[in-house]
Amino acid sequence: MLFIEDDDEKYIEKWIKDGQITFSLEKLFYWINVEYKLKKTNLNREESQIAEEVKKRFPAEKWRVIKVFSDHQNKYRYYQKAIEDVKRRLLLA
Repeated sequence: MLFIEDDDEKYIEKWIKDGQITFSLEKLFYWINVEYKLKKTNLNREESQIAEEVKKRFPAEKWRVIKVFSDHQNKYRYYQKAIEDVKRRLLLA
């Protein structure tokens, strides 16, 4: 599960539930590429501006790297909470 930044909802609101992205990164970035025509070259001015803004916000070509970091971040949060819980229980014992 990924956490989103301010204003991400503007582009990917259908993929967000309770402030978090709920689908796989692969599906999300595939959808972003198709929806915002990121691989097209013959865009009108408005489409081109939107595509550039989306590319800056969501680097779709690097989704695999983002997934690795996201997984690491989630594991770190889980283990950090577990360590804090064990420490708290030891102090109470």
